[in-house]
Amino acid sequence: AAVNAAVNAASNLHQVAFDVWTLVHHDLHRERDKPTGPLLSIWIDLPTAPDQAIWDQTRQKLEADSAGHWRFWIHWYDRVRAGRDTHPYEMAKVLNKLSQKDWLGDPAILNAKFDPILALYEAEDVIGKTPFGMRIRMRTQKGVLYSEPTQAADLDDVIDHIRQALKDFLSRCRRDKSANQLGAQMKSVLSPLIADLRRDLRRHKSDPFQLFDALRYAQNELQRTCSKEGFLRETAVERLADQLQTAREDIATNSPAVVEQEKKRLAVRLELVSRDQKLFALRSLAGMGANSEGMLRLLTERALLMIMSDDGTDEDKRNAWYFMTAVLPRAALQMHKAEAKAASPEEAKDLLKRLAEHGGNMSKIDKGVDAIQEMSGEGADWMAEVMSQLASGNLWGLG
Repeated sequence: AAVNAAVNAASNLHQVAFDVWTLVHHDLHRERDKPTGPLLSIWIDLPTAPDQAIWDQTRQKLEADSAGHWRFWIHWYDRVRAGRDTHPYEMAKVLNKLSQKDWLGDPAILNAKFDPILALYEAEDVIGKTPFGMRIRMRTQKGVLYSEPTQAADLDDVIDHIRQALKDFLSRCRRDKSANQLGAQMKSVLSPLIADLRRDLRRHKSDPFQLFDALRYAQNELQRTCSKEGFLRETAVERLADQLQTAREDIATNSPAVVEQEKKRLAVRLELVSRDQKLFALRSLAGMGANSEGMLRLLTERALLMIMSDDGTDEDKRNAWYFMTAVLPRAALQMHKAEAKAASPEEAKDLLKRLAEHGGNMSKIDKGVDAIQEMSGEGADWMAEVMSQLASGNLWGLG
């Protein structure tokens, strides 16, 4: 609880480290003396946060010491100042195992013990900002999905990439010499879509909002048309679909206002869709989580908790629903392209059950879990469900 005093009094990085760890250890002993069991509340008597300038100065010192691995404490203290959830239950698991020797030892060794909680913080930050800040990839041999960060690209570059993608697609169609003239068929069927998209690129070359919408319409039309004509698994179509998706991700990553507008639209749609539609969507997200690893799985679990928790704020829930609508189509298309085996509805519900039982979550999300459990045996696996929704251009009325 006396962290602020240490920060204010410290004159250099090492003094900050020493004073913080000494005072934190004192706090932990004081908390352990209480008859309330595990440390479920972390430094609940923190005084008023120090002046922003003081924290900024201390933060700069911590960030400058890359060897100290201070990222967790920077994120933690930013959350304390902002009144955000610091996940005390998860912190207690780490804190209750630490000794004075740990606190006064090498900060890099100690701080690394908090990496799982740091991952929680970063996952919630991704959901709160934009899920388009990551690409969804497939580990074909393992049959699992994973995510990786996107690279920034400005709007002019995005438009150039789309134009080149369209040229490459038409070139592949012309080069096709197969007996069934598949290339000519694809070129004929998709020429109207390509013409419309080229027109939109000219019209909206300086408007990320309109261009983002135009790409969504093009993606939906490409999905519906190719599903109807049997072109979805053709390499030329898969490449074009991937390139259009990458373009949308780049726009959203570089234009936060676009994402915010999308979230507002979704908030309206959420009021209109039925409970059953939402439950099918949630089960699909759980299925995707069962097919994922690393940060993508963690993101999926956090989004499910945010949506189903009675404690979640309206903004958290809206952000989590938007995460779902942004990642499910991309994940399903990656699985479909790789011909990977999707998790079953039962596996999706098993993930939800484990999630509810972890960290005291059951009381927060039991209603949502019970509702999805009632859907036992209903419907196809999550990938088939999402692909069906994409073919209809609906996505449960949410996308």
